[in-house]
Amino acid sequence: MATGASPTARRRRLGMEMRRLRKAAGMTLSQVAEAVECDGSWLSRVENGRRSIKPRDLRLILGVYGVNPEDVEVLVALSRESRLKGWWQTFEQGAIPHWFEKYVGLENDASAMCEYENQLVPGLLQTESYARAVLMAARPELTAERVEEQVQARLERQKLLHQDTPLRLWAIIDEAVLRRPVGGRRAFTEQLRQVIGLTDLRNVTLQVLPFGEGAHASLGTSFVILTFPEPADPDIVYIEDLTSSQHLESSEDVARYNLVFDHLQSVALSDAKSKSFIADILRERG
Repeated sequence: MATGASPTARRRRLGMEMRRLRKAAGMTLSQVAEAVECDGSWLSRVENGRRSIKPRDLRLILGVYGVNPEDVEVLVALSRESRLKGWWQTFEQGAIPHWFEKYVGLENDASAMCEYENQLVPGLLQTESYARAVLMAARPELTAERVEEQVQARLERQKLLHQDTPLRLWAIIDEAVLRRPVGGRRAFTEQLRQVIGLTDLRNVTLQVLPFGEGAHASLGTSFVILTFPEPADPDIVYIEDLTSSQHLESSEDVARYNLVFDHLQSVALSDAKSKSFIADILRERG
């Protein structure tokens, strides 16, 4: 797995800088599109980090903004890097759903992740057998070959926790996650043991939210908050459903989810008590 900034994160960074420069120039998307004879919706997607931009097009747009030559070259270099392939694009097409690719790229560049899961073990902590069972249940139309491709892609993502500068993961899981025997008795027992083992990593913190806490701030909603090493890259909240995903970037949305996560931290068991809680469930299972 490649480490460092991913093409996805570089596109996002470039887009934010282009938006800042456009606004500093006092221009609207329509005005820029008319000036350089491009499609305004395309330019909007570039600014939102959803599309890459060729160096020659970038130079043309930055010329309209009056950006000095030194800064132009820095951004052109960033645009070239944003057009490179990420490790996830080396898998067969479809191994990672198209709507999930942006998240994988952002996750690859994140320095920290806060995650709340109400039904499943977080993907970065899943065993191969557990991941396979999840995919087979969620996507019964997939061939066995395609399931294996997705399992291997998930295992590749998990290397983020073990690289030289590892991702810092703080996960909170509902007790329901520990009571749902995904994959059968043996596979689920293996999964619980792996979760306990991974909490020994210095960069992994896991808390359990027990049923006894009753109602809480995120009933029915799992989410991820990604934090990045570059101060210029604001946090992103990620939410997904069966066929699509959302990436929330507004300061109001991010602040709301950070507040919810703080609440969940305060009512969940401590990391030490959570580890004991999971160990107790393992003993109950025999």
